[in-house]
Amino acid sequence: MTSAFPRPKYRDADKTERPERYEKEHQEYLTALKKFIQSHPETVAGIELELDGINPGRKWAEAQKHYKKKCGSRPPMAKHKRNISRFGWTPNLEGAAHVARLPAGNYWLSTLDLEAGAGDSGNMGCPVTIQGAGQTTRIRG
Repeated sequence: MTSAFPRPKYRDADKTERPERYEKEHQEYLTALKKFIQSHPETVAGIELELDGINPGRKWAEAQKHYKKKCGSRPPMAKHKRNISRFGWTPNLEGAAHVARLPAGNYWLSTLDLEAGAGDSGNMGCPVTIQGAGQTTRIRG
């Protein structure tokens, strides 16, 4: 920071007492600040260090790391013990998959092993019944 750094002339009290004056002086300050930064770009070098306290990036990365560690070490839930993905079910880019010689029984077809993005509300699984040897079961989502 240098002595030529612009200082605001407006006061918080003017916001309610003289709103027109406050807005005018606030805009003048923002304009002067923008001009100063454009002519002295070195003044914003290292600003990310000052913003670290309000930047959620580091905390978010730590939360994701903790979640992945926790979920990776957790055993599957009881109803997912016969998850089809354990038998080599791997979908292609269109979502189609083929599993051969799967024993008859009830299974759970899921995306539990896939990462979901924020706001992803896709189907997280569905029950599948395999009838018996030599029969084909088709599932459409």
